[in-house]
Amino acid sequence: MPRTVSPSREIAEVAGITGLDFEIHGSTVRPVTHIATLDEACEGSLAFCRKEGNAGFDAVAATAPGGSVIVPKGPNWAALCQDRTIIETQYPRLLFVLLLRALFADELSGAGGIDESAVIHGSASIGANTSIGPLAVIEKNVRIGDGCTIHPGAIVRAGSEIGAGCTIEANTVIGAAGQASELDLEDRHIWMPHLGGVRISPDVRIGANATVVRGTLRDTVIGRGATIGNQANIGHNAHIGEDVFVGVGATIAGSCHLEAGVWVGPGASVLNGVRVGSRAVLAIGCAVIKDVPQGKMAVGNPAKIMAKLGSLNDSRQTGG
Repeated sequence: MPRTVSPSREIAEVAGITGLDFEIHGSTVRPVTHIATLDEACEGSLAFCRKEGNAGFDAVAATAPGGSVIVPKGPNWAALCQDRTIIETQYPRLLFVLLLRALFADELSGAGGIDESAVIHGSASIGANTSIGPLAVIEKNVRIGDGCTIHPGAIVRAGSEIGAGCTIEANTVIGAAGQASELDLEDRHIWMPHLGGVRISPDVRIGANATVVRGTLRDTVIGRGATIGNQANIGHNAHIGEDVFVGVGATIAGSCHLEAGVWVGPGASVLNGVRVGSRAVLAIGCAVIKDVPQGKMAVGNPAKIMAKLGSLNDSRQTGG
């Protein structure tokens, strides 16, 4: 169902919010009153099409008149602009996502202050314009930066640090103890105390029901701009680099090191101590038991290292 944009904005103004290059075919003053999927496009709506060539042209031509559509560079889009506005760009999905973030910024920020049912230790430091939802728990000596959103039921354990602009979704635990243990002389598991912490850099997003385990002796670290999916687990002492994507239900075991731009598919598992080079891809459901070089792909169980990816790294879509 289309989402209302309030107040409505003219399409040229809307597209100009992002700073990306684009070309408008048709009316530049057409109002944007709704956001819609391509098949639900209607008068006043803004949608996007990532199909290229004739398939994209036909898909946009089938939309209802009176709306605006963001499209990839390609066919003669001007032929469709008599009863709709076409915004042509090299990055249609990126432009659309940036517009959603701008148009719905207030709603997405969760800027509702601190809910009265949240439990916050007196020694915790909470940054300006940070929202903390119902029944969230913030333990002693936690530091949370400016402009964060901590959703209902999330738990941030003692000593954890969360940088500015982060989002922690509902029921996620930051700083839980992990399973590090040692067998005693009778082969019984002796649990190892987790004395390290968790350091989360700015602009990180962590999904619902996820767990980030505190370090044993050194901190678990998540780099700026990383995205951790729902129900994912980040093990003790792990180092997650900048702009890493960890999909839904993935397991990153203790002391792993994922360099910048790594993409981990939903349900993938990475064994303790494995290092994954920058911009490598770990396929959905794979089990990675050895290091993955920069720019390579790991597929299967146990994972095999595939050929260098080249442009696939730049064109893949994230989700989940």
